[in-house]
Amino acid sequence: MYALSFVPASFVLFLIEERVSKAKHLQFVSGVKPILYWLANYTWDMVSTASEESGDECPFSGSGFHQPDSRGT
Repeated sequence: MYALSFVPASFVLFLIEERVSKAKHLQFVSGVKPILYWLANYTWDMVSTASEESGDECPFSGSGFHQPDSRGT
């Protein structure tokens, strides 16, 4: 569980790096609309999350591990 805490931290790290390098400011000055900037960030976060989640599930998919149903089997 400890290793999974790094996934959300990686999303914030990207935004901080953009602020330090002033890439966000450069994009706004060059004419990028704020809604497109944030939509692109959100899309990238969702793609990254999906790839991380699928990577977390892969070890369990072929090992015979399954979640018990309501009957406990």
